[in-house]
Amino acid sequence: MLSSVANNWNIILCSRDAHRGEQALKQLGSPPNVHLAVLDVTDQQSIDHCLRVRLKQELKIERIDVLINNAGFATKGPEINRDIAQQTLAVNYFGAKNLIESCLEQGLITTDTDSDSDSGKEPCRIIIVSSQVSVLSHGDEKRIQCFKPLLLSDD
Repeated sequence: MLSSVANNWNIILCSRDAHRGEQALKQLGSPPNVHLAVLDVTDQQSIDHCLRVRLKQELKIERIDVLINNAGFATKGPEINRDIAQQTLAVNYFGAKNLIESCLEQGLITTDTDSDSDSGKEPCRIIIVSSQVSVLSHGDEKRIQCFKPLLLSDD
């Protein structure tokens, strides 16, 4: 497990649902360096609360070295419509984007361009986990037509 490899790391396990997060923590064996935080990446207030209150105030986290985003939404079955396409983009694209931007604003992560070479600190490594479900193929015209106006709109 990640926790056994990274005993010196503080690992934050985020979940939209506190109960499911607690279950996941128990499945990991409740290691002392893994902490639970409630986070819904589609809700900016949830992102702000998680970063400001849980990470910075309660856990005293000043810096995130590795950010792994495994939040994702996929349809169950072949049907897709505009609502499903919007929900998919809200979680899979905008959720990740808003989380990363908020971490930058809070000073929790740095990038190659703003890292301090004199401090010896490496920039944050960001890993976005996805699946084959996220791939739109050329033969999937219905899915492409549902996503196309959302990707090109100004909302």
